[in-house]
Amino acid sequence: MKPLAIIKVFILSSILAVAINSKAEETLQVSDLILDYDTFIGKEVTVRGVYMQMGDMAFLYEELGSMTFISVDSSKADREFRKFLLKNCGSGCAVSLSGVVGEVMFSKGLTLTKVNF
Repeated sequence: MKPLAIIKVFILSSILAVAINSKAEETLQVSDLILDYDTFIGKEVTVRGVYMQMGDMAFLYEELGSMTFISVDSSKADREFRKFLLKNCGSGCAVSLSGVVGEVMFSKGLTLTKVNF
């Protein structure tokens, strides 16, 4: 490979790394997380959407009435966050959640670490 080609590859890979890191730091929409799921597995992200909880199952939807969603595992989150969601989001509420991306209930999901008030 020619030196100029090596430099181009290095620059392009550096730009891609910066883009992925900056995307991980911003607040994502549910659809962004679903589309780029493999990129975010194991990483902590912040996602905004409409949270709904039904019994032990919880979901974060893109918007109210949407069927675009991720599953949410809140069992490891602090009690205060779980109580807030339980008391205020029974019929859905707009929230921003932080957590680790991974499989939850056999689907794409987020293990909750924090509710961003």
